[in-house]
Amino acid sequence: MSNLTETNRRHFDKVASNHQTDFGELIAAVTAELKRRRGWISGTLAGDPNTDTDTVGLRDEVRLLDYACGSGTVSKALAPHATHTIGLDLSANMVAEYNKAAREIFGAHGPGLQPGRMEGFQHDLLAGSNSDSGSDSGTADAENNPLPSGTLAPFDVIVVGMALHHVTEPGRLLKRFSELLKPGGVCVVLDMVPGSAEVGDDHDLKELGHEGSVLDTIGKHGFTEAEMRDLYEGVGMWRGFEYAVFEERFGFTLFGQQGSALGFIARGEKL
Repeated sequence: MSNLTETNRRHFDKVASNHQTDFGELIAAVTAELKRRRGWISGTLAGDPNTDTDTVGLRDEVRLLDYACGSGTVSKALAPHATHTIGLDLSANMVAEYNKAAREIFGAHGPGLQPGRMEGFQHDLLAGSNSDSGSDSGTADAENNPLPSGTLAPFDVIVVGMALHHVTEPGRLLKRFSELLKPGGVCVVLDMVPGSAEVGDDHDLKELGHEGSVLDTIGKHGFTEAEMRDLYEGVGMWRGFEYAVFEERFGFTLFGQQGSALGFIARGEKL
């Protein structure tokens, strides 16, 4: 396990209970963008992309992976339009918040009774050595945080929302995604435009230097379109590649100050 991975695990375990408060504005904006772009993301997320109607009963099985799921931002937007949604995160406390959200979304007497409709697990896809394609148990994390059999069955859509900048090896993570996607499946990355983050009067987030803060969990301060294209092409997910910058900045609270960043969303399909 890398130092950055363990730093992320410790930090997000610590802030899980107040994460939705400090980043509530960002979470709401990301959720709205994902709902609005549902049809753009993938045609498998069926139904009218301008509505929030649960359309699960209208088509075949659709499996969604929400990686670095946190408290469930991506899943809150997209899980109602998938038959099975899996959330994976390094942080056990974040996974607890995710599963709490799952119960709130689907309720004790509705679709929540369906196994796998929306379930979160503590798991690191990059722990240990590389695993075989589609394997549930090829990493060291499988021993510490084993997944139920079939959890990592091929997915139609994989989304990593506002988390790729926390990853030491983004290319390796996208390779794991390509292994877990069905042919024609879609990988979506939602993250920051480099150099766009501002907090208070500071216009360069990297220069704030708060030791032991969330800044220590960041491996890269955003990705350009060219960088994302290279990542997708490098793992065979370049078909239908698009990179769209959001019109409105995302707001958040950091170090007790208001901050904002410009976000983007990228997609590509597995060949």
